[in-house]
Amino acid sequence: GIPGYDFIDVNTGSGGYFEILKIGNEKVSSLTKSGVFQPGVTFSEATMTLNLENYIGTSDPLILSFRYMGHSDTNPFGNPPGSKVYFRGTDQDSWVNIQDLVFDKNWNNIAGIDLSALITANSQDFSSSSQLRFVQDDIYDFYLDDINVTAASQLPVEMSSFDVSKVNSGDALVEWITESEFENDYFEVEVSAGSSANKDFRSLTRIDGKGLSTSTSFYTFTDKEPNKTGLRYYRIKQVDLDGTTTYSNVKSLRFAESIARVAVYPNPVIDKFSLHYEAELDEEIRVHLISLTGRTLFKERFLVEKGHHEFPLEVDPNLPVGLYMLQVIYPNDRVTTVPLSKK
Repeated sequence: GIPGYDFIDVNTGSGGYFEILKIGNEKVSSLTKSGVFQPGVTFSEATMTLNLENYIGTSDPLILSFRYMGHSDTNPFGNPPGSKVYFRGTDQDSWVNIQDLVFDKNWNNIAGIDLSALITANSQDFSSSSQLRFVQDDIYDFYLDDINVTAASQLPVEMSSFDVSKVNSGDALVEWITESEFENDYFEVEVSAGSSANKDFRSLTRIDGKGLSTSTSFYTFTDKEPNKTGLRYYRIKQVDLDGTTTYSNVKSLRFAESIARVAVYPNPVIDKFSLHYEAELDEEIRVHLISLTGRTLFKERFLVEKGHHEFPLEVDPNLPVGLYMLQVIYPNDRVTTVPLSKK
């Protein structure tokens, strides 16, 4: 690479210059400047020669990233149409325009330029004399920083972290980090409630991906659905531009159980009795009568709203005298069991 700070004077007449703050890629073998800026006549430019012969014919993309800023107290020409970045596979190939530069006195981050796709589309290939060219077309001080060419794997998304935590008592904060993305269209945060065997995931939200990125990206989503109870399971669905789908591992988070009061009257029972149920949530419950041998004698299902409920129930009068178990099963598969005596 090029150590330290390099200043390349491209416009001594009016004080403009390229300032190369940092070049991060060690394959850079030379950096030369040519031209003296004359408004409306000639351009100023800096050319980097890159030894990329190890990537000839490779299927993995080479990704260019850099930062730039153009600054001048005097700008008689507006944003110059000739300020661009070019690339070519060899020093004999035609230049390919890969990025137009817009000068707004701020640092601009350019990431995710796929050099492999660009030169393939222009019938070129990498070589030991591949070249990157920065062109300045105005009276500007032009700064370049963090110039990198990085080989990226074609794995769609490299996810380095995925976590779920409880916030604000009843909300779930979903966070994940990607180290790189290739042709990544979007993510969906999915949730499932119930037992660990429950595979009925549904989507909570969709979040756009970066498409193509070699830098770290941070994503967050807060699940604010009301009345969460019991265990909730979360996962990330990632979808490529071609529709290919990949899922993360599953994370679980436990919330307060559905609070209800259950009572049976009369108990012991001959044939008819009432189930009294106090619900704090709108939900569906299941009611089972189970013998001590585990045989299910009846099943009922009720949709309940928050508040008190009384359900008339009936048992077979021919059932043997003895002890039975009345089960109330909540949506999260938690069970309340009430002993029921038959006389």
